[in-house]
Amino acid sequence: MNLSLFARGSGLDERTLARLAARGWRGVDVGLVDLLDDKSSSGRTHLERLRAHGLQAVVRLSTRPPSGSSVPTEHVEQLERGLAAVTALSAGALSDSIAHVVVHVRCQRWRPDDAAAYLAGALPAAATFNERTPSVGASARETDVFGGRPAHLIGVSTATERTFWGAGTSVST
Repeated sequence: MNLSLFARGSGLDERTLARLAARGWRGVDVGLVDLLDDKSSSGRTHLERLRAHGLQAVVRLSTRPPSGSSVPTEHVEQLERGLAAVTALSAGALSDSIAHVVVHVRCQRWRPDDAAAYLAGALPAAATFNERTPSVGASARETDVFGGRPAHLIGVSTATERTFWGAGTSVST
């Protein structure tokens, strides 16, 4: 396994991208909203500019619906919209421009049952994304014990913020 470094930022100029590439950085960690609302003065998109320097993107997306709702199914729907947008961005000539997707789940009011309901929808959505876009996560894919290089585990990861997901429950014996 190799360690890859990704700089945090969006809208980086050509000079900065060239320096990152020259110093061995693998790419840039950038928000999906920045990629969707992006055209540089040269007319090239952020992904095209990264690719021109041999760099890739780690794309961050949020599950928070525009309404700010805490309903798990609405977070799953937002996740599906975000993954569809990443699929569209990584189509064609830019298929190898996205290295990974990090999903930020931001909901402070979820109880364990809510988190389980979210995961019941989110895990199949991520698995479907990984099957449809095998280039995302491909460089990190390792050969399993059967000689395969499974796509279903690598392309998407989840980060949580202030939820009960990591909270332990005490058990009396």
